[in-house]
Amino acid sequence: AQIKEKAHVEYSIIDENVIIGKKAIVGEAKEANKGIAVVGRNTNLCENCVIDGGQIIDKDLIKGGN
Repeated sequence: AQIKEKAHVEYSIIDENVIIGKKAIVGEAKEANKGIAVVGRNTNLCENCVIDGGQIIDKDLIKGGN
């Protein structure tokens, strides 16, 4: 995975060939009890996107929505 500047990744499973954009937030503290965030293979996450605990993302998220 490639994690860009100021991105924050916590309690997550990140597959191969993933790009996490600048200032993106993936997952939440385990203590939040929301589950593990999962980002699937070959996925690009946009700058400033937020992936909550328990979410499964398997397609690109680009600015403006997808």
